[in-house]
Amino acid sequence: MPSDQYSFWQLVSLAVFLLFIVVYTLFGSRIQFHLIMSEVGSHLRMLSRMRQILLARVTEFIRKNAKDDTDVEGFVSTMTDYFVVEPVSLDPSGVVWKLEHLIRTAETHLENSVRGVLANPCEDLVKRATYMIEVARAFSAIHKIVNHFYILARKTNNLFIAMQLHFMLPLIAREANALFNAVQAFELRIPIGDGAGVLAVSHLVTRDAPYRTIARHTICYETSINGRPAFIIRPKGPEGNTGELGRAVEHVLAEIAPSAIITVDAAVKLEGEKTGSIAIGTGVAIGGVGVQRFRIEEIASKHHVPCYAIVIKMSSSEALLPMNEAIAEASRKAAAAVERLVSSLPVGEPVVVVGVGNSLGIGV
Repeated sequence: MPSDQYSFWQLVSLAVFLLFIVVYTLFGSRIQFHLIMSEVGSHLRMLSRMRQILLARVTEFIRKNAKDDTDVEGFVSTMTDYFVVEPVSLDPSGVVWKLEHLIRTAETHLENSVRGVLANPCEDLVKRATYMIEVARAFSAIHKIVNHFYILARKTNNLFIAMQLHFMLPLIAREANALFNAVQAFELRIPIGDGAGVLAVSHLVTRDAPYRTIARHTICYETSINGRPAFIIRPKGPEGNTGELGRAVEHVLAEIAPSAIITVDAAVKLEGEKTGSIAIGTGVAIGGVGVQRFRIEEIASKHHVPCYAIVIKMSSSEALLPMNEAIAEASRKAAAAVERLVSSLPVGEPVVVVGVGNSLGIGV
């Protein structure tokens, strides 16, 4: 009898195992698909709520400063859907100048549109509202892309699209959170991590030192570093600007023959690297689409001027968030690194130092 009972349970176990294999073989991918889509849907709903809060905050900021007859909701909606078409690059010759023209046109249009709805369109207020709209536009783009692939995966029952979207969720969530929290910095004019390069070169000049405007939203100080004449170029603050650093360097090199061009900028760190660590290298450290970097590389190559780069490392989210203590301290270390690098150059020969980044909250 015990032997018969043991055999019975063996058969039951075998039947259950075989049933599991059959069910998993026939329906396993579908079960996995629905589990993945459920998690992606949860993240998408969170992104939707964050987008609504973000747009409401931007709308409220502009409404408080707008003219009485302005349709603020319609204006914000129109501006967050604004796009720029990339120039044709089939013939790469001259594509940089086309790209620069399009970017400048887009920036000018956005600033003029914001200026047109504000009751008191001072430069600081225009810049803050413009950057807040830019953040909202970037966040909306993330939401639209995630929503697009979510709907596409659901319509086509495509497990592979769902899996790719699922794999990217942690990175998407990190960038979305950074953008969501960045609005506060632009609203309150708080320096952000991306301004580390600008802050670093500010340590090389005395407070209230004279300067001249050398390009659009870009200023230049003439000072001395360890016995070498120094031309310090940076975006004008405290309103948020990134400046036209390439044009500024071109103007300076039309006046002098420097022994070197030194750029100081924030750089995205790798996981495991410490926020605020400093690295020194060769080249031009300017992010973005590359127009300003192209200008500096072009003029430096033409005049055979060595280019050096000093970077302050941080995560991509820290670059958008209010500047933390580690990055602020690193900017002082970067300024000291500039002084050491200048000391290795010929005495008496001028040097150009460029502070790269967003000048939000960093005065002149």
